[in-house]
Amino acid sequence: MFNLKTHRECFMKIVVVEDSAVIRKHFIALLESVSEVKVVGEAESEQAALDMIPALQPDIVVLDVNLSPGNGFNVLKQLRASGNTAEIFVVTNQTHEQYRKMSVTLGANGFYDKSNGIENVLARIKTLVESGKAN
Repeated sequence: MFNLKTHRECFMKIVVVEDSAVIRKHFIALLESVSEVKVVGEAESEQAALDMIPALQPDIVVLDVNLSPGNGFNVLKQLRASGNTAEIFVVTNQTHEQYRKMSVTLGANGFYDKSNGIENVLARIKTLVESGKAN
């Protein structure tokens, strides 16, 4: 008997939400260097993210705080309010403790400094892949 689950392509689906096209492309290249990871969508604005994420059902969302237009906190809040269970990693240059607290309060699974924490995001994703949490 054919078992679809054992024969389908298995990878961790990621959506990148970042207003800077240059940084977004850099994140995508880094993320896709991880085996068993596929970036399935990208958005630069709050509304684009809110339209895309429910449709794509990613395992992970890499979410910037500053979007154009909008902000990542609104995206995070609305995703969690709708019951979305994706791992959401907030990335920002705004590393003040209040941003970290707000991220955690709204349901983020991680908070990272864009300037020096991206390796930590990649390490966390590798851990998730290795633990078999991909769809």
